[in-house]
Amino acid sequence: MGETKFSKILQPQYMNEFKCIGKECMESCCVKWNIPIDKDTYKKYKDSKNEELKDLFSNNIKRWRSKGDYSNYAKIKLKDNGECPFLDKDKLCSIYKHLGEDSLSTTCTVYPRDHNKIDDSLEISATMSCPEAARLALLNKNPMEFDCLEKEIKIKDGLKRKVNTNKVDFKNKINRYLWDFRIFTISLLQNRNYRLWERLTILGLFFDKVGKSKLSDSINIIANYNSNIEKGLYKGELSKIPSNMQIQSIITNALTKKRVSMGTNNKKYMDLLIKSMEGIGYGKKEEIENNLKCYEKAYNYYTENFEEKYEYILENYLVNDVFKEIFPLKRKNLFENYEILIVKYAIIRMHLIGLASFYKDEFTEEKVVSLIQSFSRVIEHNDLFIQKVYSILKENNIETMAYMAMLLK
Repeated sequence: MGETKFSKILQPQYMNEFKCIGKECMESCCVKWNIPIDKDTYKKYKDSKNEELKDLFSNNIKRWRSKGDYSNYAKIKLKDNGECPFLDKDKLCSIYKHLGEDSLSTTCTVYPRDHNKIDDSLEISATMSCPEAARLALLNKNPMEFDCLEKEIKIKDGLKRKVNTNKVDFKNKINRYLWDFRIFTISLLQNRNYRLWERLTILGLFFDKVGKSKLSDSINIIANYNSNIEKGLYKGELSKIPSNMQIQSIITNALTKKRVSMGTNNKKYMDLLIKSMEGIGYGKKEEIENNLKCYEKAYNYYTENFEEKYEYILENYLVNDVFKEIFPLKRKNLFENYEILIVKYAIIRMHLIGLASFYKDEFTEEKVVSLIQSFSRVIEHNDLFIQKVYSILKENNIETMAYMAMLLK
């Protein structure tokens, strides 16, 4: 394993401003997270003669024998309070302090950045689990923009995914149309002539159509959708979609039960979850019908007072996620990629509906960002939960586009 050199960089503009704020961070990435150590870094720590660190290395770096691959060769044993044992009294990394950045593991060097190689370019973005990255990315009221830079950069074994779109035999593969799908998706998500739920519904109709057609027809389908979007032809059909509170409430209850049953050691997220559930009346002793009335009341309060006001934050989240996850390549089925995106959006929106009702006039954009950051830290770093939620949709036969539309409205 070694370094990869790049001269072409593509990244959201917020990455130009991002830098770790260290001990000023409100939620350290060095607390209560598993920290994997790659094989080369493990050997470097075991061979270290540094008087300040050698005992710490010996006592706190443990082989991860059940996995044993290069990236997860070992792990740092956290202290009883969840802190990394290499934090000094000022909450700064003693490895960085004594040995420099080159001695950090790949995980500690890269986070919260995601590095993806698309053809010959390096794409850099950030996960929203980092409070500072979330603040910079989500609180910009203008549509997220991207910079294409020409500068040399070296990446040490920190590439999340590698994608090639130019192979000759890709004529009938999704990779061939990655850029067409990405440009269409991001342009649509940032089209503020439509409400966000309308944009997401049109996106679902598009991927439902593409998934049922030949991939070679994708360019023509994109051109047709772009023309119809520009002409406003979908407005009439969107207005006819019913808003089904019962489906939203059932999913909300199922998601909450699943999250609680899986547990989490993140106190901040659990506090937000409890407040959100209190806001929508979940957990009280009333029958489902009364719970539905509570949810509807909270839903109406949120949509009337906050949804349109804070849509730009959710738009930024979705655009960043689409870029970071190389949407729609994660799953072979195009529509399933869309469904996973909607699952994330639906969970966040469910939380926001409850929190708005809980906080009332004190519900601010900072609270929206805090929820998304906490959600990302607890949920997005755990694919298992997203898979469980997706299974709930399938078990209830509500993963079709018709139900997706009712879930979104």
